Amino acid sequence: MSGCSRLWRATVTIWAVTVFFVAVAPPGRAMAAGGLDAASQELVFDAHPDAQDPGVEEVMVHLGGVRVHALCTPGPTEVLLLHGEDSTAETWRSVLQRLVGRVGACAYDRLGSGQSRPAPEARGWYELLDEFRRIHRALGADPPYVLVGQGLGGLYAHVYAGDRPLDVEGLVLVEPAHGDLVPGMRTGMPEAEWDAWSERRNRPNGDGVVERRIAERTGRLGSTTIPVTVLTATRRRDGDGWNARFANEAARRVHESVVRGLTLGRHVPVERSGPLVQRDAPDRVAEEIMRVVEAARSTRGTYRGTRSMPARVGRTSRASKPTRYRAASLVSALPR
Repeated sequence: MSGCSRLWRATVTIWAVTVFFVAVAPPGRAMAAGGLDAASQELVFDAHPDAQDPGVEEVMVHLGGVRVHALCTPGPTEVLLLHGEDSTAETWRSVLQRLVGRVGACAYDRLGSGQSRPAPEARGWYELLDEFRRIHRALGADPPYVLVGQGLGGLYAHVYAGDRPLDVEGLVLVEPAHGDLVPGMRTGMPEAEWDAWSERRNRPNGDGVVERRIAERTGRLGSTTIPVTVLTATRRRDGDGWNARFANEAARRVHESVVRGLTLGRHVPVERSGPLVQRDAPDRVAEEIMRVVEAARSTRGTYRGTRSMPARVGRTSRASKPTRYRAASLVSALPR
């Protein structure tokens, strides 16, 4: 075979593989732009049902040299769930099971957590924000979407909505971290734990950002008319110098302040639940998520707040789009 012929066949093969990716990749999933590194164009999407939990899919997205692991329910992605500090997407599994057939949702491990790699270096909030947006795009979530966050993930979701109001059409904050919690909790905490907590908040965490600096940004949301629900745990145990009653009251006051003045704000104390509310009361969390999703769907495409929303003009509601089915495994299906 001549060199020219071999070159022609190689070109045709590359073209065929490219067409295969475009044709087989789920709409709104793998063909999203770029990856976490804007210079990288490689994006491989691998999804398969979880053998132990058929209703929830295990998803692995490779963006250049970055690997992001997620758990997703079938359907167009309208909800994204952010886990807390020293945690993973697995903490949302019970909630995701209750969302199957109701809404497309994805919980993902942030870089350096769970199965997502590599761990990030120290960086600023806007670098982390851009990372969130690229991951959301790769998981098929087209703005605006509903953000759900627990603990530190709740803090991220809150600040995200304030800095990128056109991206977010609803918030569910589950026992969220907040800048005002720090002084509020001090009286109910042992001195040693207070010192350790303060020190930890002033250095880069597992996401590469300094929590104290982000917490300082928890001001007013970009829109006061999106649906926002805050869930507060009511069961904190006394012990090791903790005053649980005082800590519960401090959290209640701070969390109530988040929704004060919001047209669709809602504060929900969750009875018999510890701080990991999604584990202790998954039914309640799922119901509150669906309440916000339905409220967001009912107002989608309307003018909200003081800013226009050109991205929504003439856009078909995702609720009316056909269900997107993910490929069983793009990696294993590629020709060898």
